Amino acid sequence: MKRVNLTSCLLPDPAAVRLKSWDAEHVPSKITLILISRSRPAPCPLCGQRAKRTHSWYKRALADLPWGEHAVAVQLHVRKLFCDNAKCKRRIYTERMPGVAAPWARKTGRLCERLTAVGLALGGASGARLSGNMRSATSRNTLLRLVRRAPMPPDATPVALGVDDWAMRKRHTYGTVLVDADVVWKLETERVTLLVEPGRRPVPGEDTEWVGVPFGSRARLIMLYLQSEALRTKSREIELGRSLNPLCQ
Repeated sequence: MKRVNLTSCLLPDPAAVRLKSWDAEHVPSKITLILISRSRPAPCPLCGQRAKRTHSWYKRALADLPWGEHAVAVQLHVRKLFCDNAKCKRRIYTERMPGVAAPWARKTGRLCERLTAVGLALGGASGARLSGNMRSATSRNTLLRLVRRAPMPPDATPVALGVDDWAMRKRHTYGTVLVDADVVWKLETERVTLLVEPGRRPVPGEDTEWVGVPFGSRARLIMLYLQSEALRTKSREIELGRSLNPLCQ
């Protein structure tokens, strides 16, 4: 059986740092890890020349993912290095550890990823309350800042695009909404979920034609009507009749 160092598996980046010592506090429940760099001297961020001399060591205080009921704090010992390139403007630089934390960060990278997911799912105030229960206490402003910094997910180029207008303040501030007419629209409340899915409809004299998701003021009225009828009848099936023209007039 292969022996595995369990403590090293729990570190942010075992290939870049090693555990020097640790300390546990019971009130409050907190574990402090003292980590030291184990990688080769990093190159200068400006000229790229690898350092040969160490200037000094300094400490970085970071928050990390909790271990069960214990919050985890990291004291990271990293090096300050000399740049021996005479043409480089920087004489002394600090060691970078992208696998552990970003420069000037107060949280490890993996903790930032967890908090970003919480912020995207719950927002600021609710996410802050959940983070406190998860032993990763943070403020709502920090969560919102992480959400703003998060990269946008890759999106496919829409084939059918709808344009709609909306008023933030009537007769003063207006905006334009571009709607991807190929995706499924989902309106969800505590009691009912409405899905509007694009498809095809028959055309006289032809086979079928593509129909995207409806948009505009009439489409919003129709969806509100469908939701209201579903709640009133307490049924997923709604009798629409031959036409919705009386509703839209």
